Amino acid sequence: MVKTARRNLKAELGQEAKLALARSVADTNHLAVHGGVSTIIMGPSGGNTCEANEWVDTESLPKITRAIVKTVLDLLGTI
Repeated sequence: MVKTARRNLKAELGQEAKLALARSVADTNHLAVHGGVSTIIMGPSGGNTCEANEWVDTESLPKITRAIVKTVLDLLGTI
């Protein structure tokens, strides 16, 4: 799953994606902890995450959306 996501992120962003293993407070925790489902969080560029004045670079939205869709399709084996 990670290799597929990295490949699609690189194709869309034109550079290697930065990866991090971290604890967080996110909805994905319910899937991972309670459901035992592996998760990856991929999102747009921005700043001040979960803080005052959080912002999103709207130009990054189409790129990350395409990477997510391509990753899901690849994992489902539809392309």
